[in-house]
Amino acid sequence: MGLMDFFKRKTPGEIAKDRLKLLLVSDRANCSPEVMEKIKNDIIQVISKYMEIDAEGLDIQITQTESEGNNGIVPALYANIPIKDMNALPETRDTVSGIYLTDGRWLNDQDDKLGSKVCVINANLASLRGLKLGDTLTLRLQDIPSFFGYLHNMSGVEDAVLLASADTLTDTYEIVGIYDY
Repeated sequence: MGLMDFFKRKTPGEIAKDRLKLLLVSDRANCSPEVMEKIKNDIIQVISKYMEIDAEGLDIQITQTESEGNNGIVPALYANIPIKDMNALPETRDTVSGIYLTDGRWLNDQDDKLGSKVCVINANLASLRGLKLGDTLTLRLQDIPSFFGYLHNMSGVEDAVLLASADTLTDTYEIVGIYDY
């Protein structure tokens, strides 16, 4: 859900239409509108863990279908869920390699499009430095030969000249996620 979705208001007609649809669906399913609303909210909550969806556009319907077990006609729940972004997989990104999100969110396409200066950091770094979501990190990057970002035994004059002449970029990033493995 984007920021502008919070300011968008439904018309009374749209609200009445949604309520009527929910009432019809709940009647077909032989359960109360409150239960159908809980089902809808649960579906939104679960699916949102795996992708960004348009919760306002979610449509639930109860239909009748032939049972696979020859039990005759049975009710079936169908959900039409508009997907906004499948690249932002908050709960499952990198689970194969054992990396998982402990707080916040992963980086997504919108961050790229907007050029957002945001980052996701390791839980150990956050703990050691007392960092949390919303804090900022200022990074000074230099274009020098290194081994995974670490410099070993740089103490001579040649090393000082290398450091002084290297292209340097300093930038500040907001922490939007914390991960662990």
